[in-house]
Amino acid sequence: LVAFTGATPGDVLAIDGALPNPDVLSFSPAGKSAGLLFRSRGVIQVLAGLDGATPRVAYQVDFFDPSGVSRIAVSDDGLLVMLLTNGGQVYMLSNSMTPLLAYAGSPMLGIAFVPNQATAIIADGAARTLNLARMVGGSPGVQTVAGNLDLAGGEVLVQASSDGASAFALATGGTLAYRVELATGSLQTLTLPATATRLDRLRDGDSFVFSAVPGRPVWFLTGNGSGLQAVFAANADDRPVTRAVR
Repeated sequence: LVAFTGATPGDVLAIDGALPNPDVLSFSPAGKSAGLLFRSRGVIQVLAGLDGATPRVAYQVDFFDPSGVSRIAVSDDGLLVMLLTNGGQVYMLSNSMTPLLAYAGSPMLGIAFVPNQATAIIADGAARTLNLARMVGGSPGVQTVAGNLDLAGGEVLVQASSDGASAFALATGGTLAYRVELATGSLQTLTLPATATRLDRLRDGDSFVFSAVPGRPVWFLTGNGSGLQAVFAANADDRPVTRAVR
């Protein structure tokens, strides 16, 4: 683990027991924990304490699905893991809980946890819905929050806002982005000025890199009280451009 102060890296801390070369590394929303997926071994390791001085392997679980696992997400406390199989099934599991099927859809589903909560978001492009998944009485419960989202095309990506009140969603290869209020299901939509390739959270928790292609400007999606906005990182000879919706 390497922690940064601004752009200055700190000391390198070895995490005892962590396996090398994971196929997938997924950080929790606030960066407090992380999940490591090792497909060939059928193993998931959860790292905790990443925001402190003692990062550690919290636990390791085995999971096998014939179709394979494409993505994982982990809660900030590290107690809950969600994974998506290549067959489109979403499972929830932990160190003390066997894998439980939470949702069945498409392999292109978007999955993420809400910061500092055990609530997960599932964005389904085929069904055009955004859903919340929680453990209720020892079983996963899923609630549809919003519908009619145009997330067709590539892989669906979703992230929650830093306060957990809303979710941002888009599809790779697409040019539409959404912010969904999780309490009401109300939508804000933005037509992006560049094709979406990713949805990577920045430090403020409400800004995300949505397009980063070599040789082209890097585009950011930001959410604030007045709506959604797209801004690119301009070169010295470029004029800053924004596009917003309110």
